[in-house]
Amino acid sequence: MRFGNRIRRCAVGSAVTLLAVAATTAAVRPADAAGPPAITSLICEQLGRTSFSCDATWSGGTEPATWNWSVTNGGITRTAILNGNPHTLYAAGICNVYSYYTVQLTVTDATNTSTTAAHQYYCRSGGNS
Repeated sequence: MRFGNRIRRCAVGSAVTLLAVAATTAAVRPADAAGPPAITSLICEQLGRTSFSCDATWSGGTEPATWNWSVTNGGITRTAILNGNPHTLYAAGICNVYSYYTVQLTVTDATNTSTTAAHQYYCRSGGNS
């Protein structure tokens, strides 16, 4: 019985040591361990005859990050961060009626890793593309 208790104590001691090593390893991970930035949604809608708005969210990457909106067949008139969250973006713009336009968002993190999302819409008279 006495020999069996020693084995159990040793096994318990080994498990505690392994947990301590795993915790130490996790604490030393680099800041960009979240992975590269990823745009998780890009939704645009036409608001009037020639205007539209877009909302986008992104995650990951190393802070600080920058972003750039662009549009073909129109233009971006304003951009913003929604609700103080730099991972939720807004853009408004104009489009040429009866033509397709492509809205593109590029997010670049502090390590110069970037991701781009684009979506094509049709700008029609009266809105709701």
